[in-house]
Amino acid sequence: MIMKRLLLISVLIVFVILNSIGQVEKPITKGHFITGGTIGFEMKETSLENLDEMITKYTPEMKITTDTYLGYFIFNQFASGLKVDYTLFREKYIERFNIKYEYFILEPFIRYYFSFGLFGESSIGYGFSKYDDQLKEKLSTWNLGVGYSIFLNEKLAIEPVIYYEVIKITETHPLLENQIEKKYGLNFQVGIQLYFDFKNE
Repeated sequence: MIMKRLLLISVLIVFVILNSIGQVEKPITKGHFITGGTIGFEMKETSLENLDEMITKYTPEMKITTDTYLGYFIFNQFASGLKVDYTLFREKYIERFNIKYEYFILEPFIRYYFSFGLFGESSIGYGFSKYDDQLKEKLSTWNLGVGYSIFLNEKLAIEPVIYYEVIKITETHPLLENQIEKKYGLNFQVGIQLYFDFKNE
Protein backbone atom coordinates (compact mmCIF):
# COMPACT_ATOMS: atom_id res chain seq x y z
CA MET A 1 0.00 0.00 0.00
CA ILE A 2 2.82 2.43 0.88
CA MET A 3 4.65 1.69 -2.36
CA LYS A 4 1.47 2.25 -4.39
CA ARG A 5 0.97 5.64 -2.75
CA LEU A 6 4.58 6.63 -3.43
CA LEU A 7 4.25 5.64 -7.07
CA LEU A 8 0.99 7.59 -7.44
CA ILE A 9 2.53 10.70 -5.86
CA SER A 10 5.59 10.44 -8.11
CA VAL A 11 3.44 10.17 -11.24
CA LEU A 12 1.45 13.25 -10.21
CA ILE A 13 4.65 15.21 -9.52
CA VAL A 14 6.09 14.28 -12.91
CA PHE A 15 2.86 15.27 -14.66
CA VAL A 16 2.73 18.68 -12.95
CA ILE A 17 6.38 19.48 -13.67
CA LEU A 18 6.19 18.36 -17.30
CA ASN A 19 3.26 20.66 -17.84
CA SER A 20 4.86 23.62 -16.06
CA ILE A 21 8.22 23.80 -17.82
CA GLY A 22 9.07 24.26 -21.45
CA GLN A 23 11.24 22.12 -23.67
CA VAL A 24 14.98 22.56 -23.08
CA GLU A 25 17.96 21.12 -24.86
CA LYS A 26 19.00 17.91 -23.14
CA PRO A 27 22.75 17.64 -22.36
CA ILE A 28 22.99 13.89 -22.95
CA THR A 29 25.68 13.91 -25.63
CA LYS A 30 29.21 12.55 -25.70
CA GLY A 31 31.65 14.50 -23.50
CA HIS A 32 29.17 15.58 -20.82
CA PHE A 33 29.53 14.67 -17.16
CA ILE A 34 26.75 13.86 -14.71
CA THR A 35 26.90 14.25 -10.93
CA GLY A 36 24.38 14.52 -8.15
CA GLY A 37 22.47 12.51 -5.61
CA THR A 38 19.20 10.79 -4.82
CA ILE A 39 17.19 9.93 -1.74
CA GLY A 40 14.46 7.35 -1.57
CA PHE A 41 12.59 4.52 0.04
CA GLU A 42 12.66 0.80 -0.51
CA MET A 43 10.57 -2.20 0.47
CA LYS A 44 12.14 -5.64 0.28
CA GLU A 45 11.39 -9.24 1.17
CA THR A 46 14.14 -11.33 2.79
CA SER A 47 15.16 -14.97 2.63
CA LEU A 48 17.78 -16.69 4.77
CA GLU A 49 19.83 -19.83 4.28
CA ASN A 50 21.46 -22.05 6.92
CA LEU A 51 19.43 -20.80 9.85
CA ASP A 52 16.85 -22.68 11.89
CA GLU A 53 13.19 -22.19 11.02
CA MET A 54 12.46 -20.07 14.10
CA ILE A 55 14.13 -16.92 12.71
CA THR A 56 14.12 -17.41 8.96
CA LYS A 57 11.19 -15.11 8.15
CA TYR A 58 11.13 -11.35 8.34
CA THR A 59 8.42 -8.78 7.94
CA PRO A 60 9.13 -6.29 5.11
CA GLU A 61 10.71 -3.06 6.36
CA MET A 62 10.70 0.46 4.92
CA LYS A 63 14.22 1.85 4.48
CA ILE A 64 15.82 5.19 3.64
CA THR A 65 18.56 5.05 1.03
CA THR A 66 20.80 7.62 -0.68
CA ASP A 67 22.97 7.40 -3.80
CA THR A 68 25.73 9.75 -4.97
CA TYR A 69 26.54 9.73 -8.72
CA LEU A 70 29.49 10.59 -10.93
CA GLY A 71 29.31 9.59 -14.58
CA TYR A 72 30.48 10.41 -18.09
CA PHE A 73 28.77 10.21 -21.49
CA ILE A 74 30.93 7.82 -23.50
CA PHE A 75 28.57 8.09 -26.45
CA ASN A 76 25.53 10.19 -27.23
CA GLN A 77 22.74 9.17 -24.84
CA PHE A 78 24.95 6.54 -23.13
CA ALA A 79 26.65 7.25 -19.79
CA SER A 80 28.75 5.15 -17.46
CA GLY A 81 30.15 5.88 -14.02
CA LEU A 82 30.18 5.09 -10.33
CA LYS A 83 27.64 5.61 -7.58
CA VAL A 84 27.95 5.23 -3.81
CA ASP A 85 24.96 3.72 -2.01
CA TYR A 86 24.31 4.36 1.69
CA THR A 87 21.31 2.77 3.40
CA LEU A 88 20.17 3.06 7.01
CA PHE A 89 17.34 1.05 8.57
CA ARG A 90 16.18 -1.10 11.47
CA GLU A 91 14.97 -4.66 11.06
CA LYS A 92 12.97 -6.98 13.30
CA TYR A 93 13.44 -10.75 13.51
CA ILE A 94 10.12 -12.17 14.67
CA GLU A 95 10.02 -9.29 17.16
CA ARG A 96 12.89 -10.87 19.11
CA PHE A 97 15.52 -8.45 17.87
CA ASN A 98 15.48 -4.89 16.64
CA ILE A 99 18.79 -4.28 14.87
CA LYS A 100 20.20 -1.11 13.33
CA TYR A 101 21.78 -1.75 9.91
CA GLU A 102 23.99 0.38 7.66
CA TYR A 103 24.98 -0.49 4.07
CA PHE A 104 27.91 0.99 2.13
CA ILE A 105 28.11 -0.12 -1.51
CA LEU A 106 30.17 0.98 -4.53
CA GLU A 107 28.27 0.43 -7.79
CA PRO A 108 29.54 0.89 -11.35
CA PHE A 109 26.50 1.86 -13.43
CA ILE A 110 25.41 2.38 -17.01
CA ARG A 111 22.55 4.52 -18.34
CA TYR A 112 20.90 4.80 -21.72
CA TYR A 113 18.78 7.89 -22.41
CA PHE A 114 15.98 8.13 -24.92
CA SER A 115 15.58 11.48 -26.66
CA PHE A 116 12.45 12.44 -24.70
CA GLY A 117 14.09 12.04 -21.26
CA LEU A 118 13.27 8.47 -20.28
CA PHE A 119 16.30 6.38 -19.31
CA GLY A 120 17.16 2.86 -18.27
CA GLU A 121 19.84 2.16 -15.69
CA SER A 122 21.63 -0.94 -14.45
CA SER A 123 24.40 -1.48 -11.92
CA ILE A 124 26.27 -4.10 -9.95
CA GLY A 125 28.00 -3.41 -6.68
CA TYR A 126 30.07 -4.65 -3.79
CA GLY A 127 30.42 -3.36 -0.27
CA PHE A 128 29.83 -4.12 3.37
CA SER A 129 27.28 -3.62 6.10
CA LYS A 130 27.42 -3.34 9.84
CA TYR A 131 24.74 -3.74 12.46
CA ASP A 132 24.55 -2.19 15.90
CA ASP A 133 27.97 -0.64 15.09
CA GLN A 134 29.70 -4.01 15.50
CA LEU A 135 29.65 -6.98 13.13
CA LYS A 136 30.34 -6.53 9.43
CA GLU A 137 29.00 -8.45 6.44
CA LYS A 138 30.01 -8.66 2.79
CA LEU A 139 27.47 -7.37 0.26
CA SER A 140 26.93 -7.87 -3.44
CA THR A 141 24.05 -6.35 -5.38
CA TRP A 142 22.57 -5.80 -8.82
CA ASN A 143 19.66 -3.67 -9.94
CA LEU A 144 17.71 -2.69 -13.02
CA GLY A 145 15.63 0.45 -13.18
CA VAL A 146 13.86 3.07 -15.21
CA GLY A 147 13.65 6.81 -14.66
CA TYR A 148 12.86 10.15 -16.23
CA SER A 149 15.04 13.28 -16.45
CA ILE A 150 12.96 16.42 -16.02
CA PHE A 151 15.32 19.16 -17.20
CA LEU A 152 14.69 22.49 -15.50
CA ASN A 153 17.38 24.02 -17.71
CA GLU A 154 20.29 22.80 -19.82
CA LYS A 155 22.28 21.68 -16.75
CA LEU A 156 19.89 20.72 -13.95
CA ALA A 157 17.40 17.86 -13.86
CA ILE A 158 15.03 16.30 -11.34
CA GLU A 159 14.95 12.52 -11.75
CA PRO A 160 12.39 10.10 -10.28
CA VAL A 161 13.66 6.51 -10.61
CA ILE A 162 12.30 3.09 -9.68
CA TYR A 163 14.53 0.00 -9.43
CA TYR A 164 14.19 -3.70 -8.88
CA GLU A 165 17.14 -4.68 -6.69
CA VAL A 166 18.64 -7.88 -5.31
CA ILE A 167 21.18 -7.83 -2.45
CA LYS A 168 23.17 -10.85 -1.30
CA ILE A 169 24.67 -10.65 2.20
CA THR A 170 27.37 -13.03 3.45
CA GLU A 171 28.26 -13.11 7.14
CA THR A 172 31.93 -12.67 8.08
CA HIS A 173 31.58 -13.48 11.77
CA PRO A 174 33.08 -16.95 12.56
CA LEU A 175 29.92 -18.15 14.30
CA LEU A 176 27.73 -17.17 11.32
CA GLU A 177 30.09 -17.67 8.39
CA ASN A 178 27.71 -20.02 6.55
CA GLN A 179 24.75 -17.67 6.72
CA ILE A 180 23.59 -16.17 3.40
CA GLU A 181 20.84 -13.58 3.29
CA LYS A 182 19.05 -12.32 0.16
CA LYS A 183 16.90 -9.21 -0.11
CA TYR A 184 14.85 -8.39 -3.18
CA GLY A 185 12.26 -5.80 -4.05
CA LEU A 186 11.54 -2.26 -5.25
CA ASN A 187 13.52 0.89 -4.57
CA PHE A 188 11.96 4.28 -5.35
CA GLN A 189 14.18 7.38 -5.47
CA VAL A 190 14.06 11.03 -6.47
CA GLY A 191 17.27 12.89 -7.22
CA ILE A 192 18.82 16.07 -8.53
CA GLN A 193 21.52 15.68 -11.19
CA LEU A 194 23.88 18.25 -12.68
CA TYR A 195 24.97 17.83 -16.31
CA PHE A 196 28.00 19.73 -17.55
CA ASP A 197 30.79 19.81 -20.13
CA PHE A 198 34.19 21.14 -19.03
CA LYS A 199 34.97 22.28 -22.57
CA ASN A 200 32.06 24.68 -22.58
CA GLU A 201 32.33 25.92 -19.00
